[in-house]
Amino acid sequence: MKKIAATLIAFLSISAHTGLFSQTAAQAVAEATDPVYAKMEADLPTADSMAYALLETYNQDMASNDSVKAQLSFLMGTLELHKKRYRISYEYLEQALETELVRNKETARFKCLTNLAICQEQLGKVPEALGLYQQAVAVASSLKDQQAMADVSFNMGNLENEMGESDKAIALTSQALRSFEELADTLGVAVCHLNLGKFFTQKEDYEKGEWYTLKARELFEQLDNYSQLTSALINLARIEHLRKRHDRSNQLLQRVLDISRENHFDYNLAPTYTLLADNAITTGLDLAKAREYALEAIRLADTSGRRDVLEQGYLMLSRYYAKVNDFKNFDQALLDYDRARKETVALNARAAAEELNVIFNTKQLSSENRQLSRDVHLKNLQLLLLSLLLLLAIVTGSIIYRQHRRLQENLKTMFQMNLSLAYAGQGLQEELPDQEDVVPPTHAQQQETDQRLYRSIRNKIEQERLYLDPNLTIAEFARHFRLGSRRISTVIKEVGKTNFPGMVNELRVNEARRLLMEQGTSMSKAEIAAASGFSNSIYFNYCFKELTGFTPTDYLNMLQQQQEAPEGEADLE
Repeated sequence: MKKIAATLIAFLSISAHTGLFSQTAAQAVAEATDPVYAKMEADLPTADSMAYALLETYNQDMASNDSVKAQLSFLMGTLELHKKRYRISYEYLEQALETELVRNKETARFKCLTNLAICQEQLGKVPEALGLYQQAVAVASSLKDQQAMADVSFNMGNLENEMGESDKAIALTSQALRSFEELADTLGVAVCHLNLGKFFTQKEDYEKGEWYTLKARELFEQLDNYSQLTSALINLARIEHLRKRHDRSNQLLQRVLDISRENHFDYNLAPTYTLLADNAITTGLDLAKAREYALEAIRLADTSGRRDVLEQGYLMLSRYYAKVNDFKNFDQALLDYDRARKETVALNARAAAEELNVIFNTKQLSSENRQLSRDVHLKNLQLLLLSLLLLLAIVTGSIIYRQHRRLQENLKTMFQMNLSLAYAGQGLQEELPDQEDVVPPTHAQQQETDQRLYRSIRNKIEQERLYLDPNLTIAEFARHFRLGSRRISTVIKEVGKTNFPGMVNELRVNEARRLLMEQGTSMSKAEIAAASGFSNSIYFNYCFKELTGFTPTDYLNMLQQQQEAPEGEADLE
């Protein structure tokens, strides 16, 4: 029977490689993607390395496993979206959308559609982006997800405004505003007011534009959201500029500069200086300041990578030179503007070419992987057939062997019976001693015996800290305990409701938790795993999460939060 069990294990291993148990790969990918998503916001280069290592590991599975393809394609699409490589992101997300998993799971389809829409929006394909957002709205409606519908309506409002459809933009943003108000989402309400202020200002309805923008400023101040507050202040300054109230506009812009410098918001500095230059040139009161503002806007736009503001800075500089009749520098400013515009076009073209090259190489690699996967699948099927034949031969041989052993036992029994009869016939048969009646223990007695034995087993492992030995097996422990492995296994299963490795891993995880509480970050996860008796960090992470519901990192973060929280605060959570 042991030989048959070993053969079955080998057969299952072969089956797994042939795709019969491909769900294992999908589960492994699902567990491995979570840390990548967690890293995307805080450490994008690390997330990039992790994601491409994962793609390389499971690239062949994408051809045969729908779930693996869906998960990896969406992961890579989201990663490339964070890296602002929108064409590559679109290709991966489109692959994810084609999978059966995403088509049948509405939440996944909604995420794919919204990310695809963002890609098209960033690539300047506004009508295509609107079409994708409309599909996303339909999915969100079927899910009855008001938050998702509000987010999509807000984005669609921005796109309609880009297409010059101000009335549609205002209607969609107002719809999103009502939804955010019902959801009590203060930030959502604030950004809707901010956009409505922009849209009404563009329609030259400065009264409504100012009302909505002031409301946005009030909400951002309540939320201490200084980044969005500066955007609201810039909009108010622009309204005051359009109303020709330049002093008031300059006051608002000065506050933007103070907040941006204090909080290191370099992104907003360049457009602020551009508007300050515009005010100075328009009034003509301090033209020297206008030149300084324009030059500072150009410098900041160049260092922060804001190519759009860089071009505006050169135009503003040319306006200044025209105002002071310095035509030589005026011509140079226009040449610089033209050079900046051409550089922007060239940079965009180079980035597009690089992305298209990556897409081509990815498709070529996918095609090669599909062919390789087909070849490997065919060879694995052949191997599986041979394994089945081998298994059949072993099972048949085992049956024949058992029948042979049974026949031998029967022959021995018959020989003993014949021998006894022969002695009985001659009066020479020895009298056998009477066997005492053996009374089997009751069920309650057996349970009590098993419980005592289980406590003895657990106490020995725990007190002698045998679980710290990563090579501890039930056979080795049985030698220590001087009891059969089968008996130990049965008692652990019946009383402890687990098996020997499960009991040992529970004690190891308890030891790891103790070390995390005492040592904190002074020991690495690998050191804690080794000190707890685990042979490798991956299995340690798996066991820790299985038994506690948390990864070691999350568990340590929770411990640190509890230690840092003021007394009594933890009870409020």
